[in-house]
Amino acid sequence: MTGIFNFAYRSVREIETLLLLSRDLNYLTSKNYSELQSELDLFAKKLGAFMNYIEKNVIKTDRKRDLSAFFRQKKEALVHRENFSNLARP
Repeated sequence: MTGIFNFAYRSVREIETLLLLSRDLNYLTSKNYSELQSELDLFAKKLGAFMNYIEKNVIKTDRKRDLSAFFRQKKEALVHRENFSNLARP
């Protein structure tokens, strides 16, 4: 069951990267990017909270905790906000 949630969380991070790329390639304005990023962050926080709830209250197992829980809390250290402007169309 948690595998589904981990897959969803990783997809959220993939979308975050695609938003950055879209902004840097000028497909999105900074305002549109900020709005979408805020919504995505809120969704990621809710998904992370739900995942924690499921792990603690439904599964109730002593298994080794999935490392994605660490990544959910430390995403800023993992996501490089690279500038893709050098790929922009002329």
